[in-house]
Amino acid sequence: MKAAELFESAKTIDSLYKEFLGRGVDPDGLRYHMQHFRKLGFSKGTQRSVNILMNSDEFQINKMHRGKIMINHGNKKINGKPVSHIISLGSHCLPALTLRKYGLKGKTLPFDWTYAPPIAVLDCLKNNFTSFIDNSNIHTIEKGIKSTNLKYWWDSKFHTFPHHDLNIQCNIEKFERYITRFNETLKSDDGKLFIIISRRMYDLNECFLSIRDVLLEKTNNFHLIGIQLINDINYQYKFGLSSVTSSENCELYNFSSRSLEEGFGQYQDASDELLLLSLITQFDLDLKIFS
Repeated sequence: MKAAELFESAKTIDSLYKEFLGRGVDPDGLRYHMQHFRKLGFSKGTQRSVNILMNSDEFQINKMHRGKIMINHGNKKINGKPVSHIISLGSHCLPALTLRKYGLKGKTLPFDWTYAPPIAVLDCLKNNFTSFIDNSNIHTIEKGIKSTNLKYWWDSKFHTFPHHDLNIQCNIEKFERYITRFNETLKSDDGKLFIIISRRMYDLNECFLSIRDVLLEKTNNFHLIGIQLINDINYQYKFGLSSVTSSENCELYNFSSRSLEEGFGQYQDASDELLLLSLITQFDLDLKIFS
């Protein structure tokens, strides 16, 4: 391995130790894990190290409540407040799945388990979800035989409900509770971190600042992070985050991953998840998760 590759591998191993074990890597651990990186390469070496750490006795002892992974966080505040709520704005399940995996997800909110292009998210925020579960806008498209596989679209914005059958009244009521919970969170003075991740078929950049502006009208003490996924099956882009827009209360990035999440719902390479998590864990997190 070249010197630059050795350095990147060592940094990744140290990051994995901090994320999974809550401490930096020790010399023996670094030597042990580096052998996997040299033998298997960066991507498979990372996966191998993640598997080893997650199956270690130290990790099992340090796991958080409900079996979530212990996450260290920084000291960045929002208007002097720690982050009490991390809120997914979609545009698919990746943010909610990643937050849940690492013990950072609170109660379910409207965009957690739906698919919506950013323009549909903007519409919902502007109009207080008036079209979100309006039966006159819902069209059922059956796929398979299970009701959980039914999909719904409204208007031309293709907001999809892949996990809920909205022909069933209890599911309508469930989303009404999610919307109420969302609006109550907006009214609070707590620190709020909003996350929206858009797949490459949609252009988050075209309405990102509009989403920020609507949030400015409806809430305070917030920060908005947007992530535009730009990778494709050919992996033609260099791994990493690149800044597109940055201001006091929002930041938008392009993200090219090492692995694909489309079709899986989450990344297969842990280094992709850790890079996304780094945007969140820079903040001082004092989350209201299980209240």
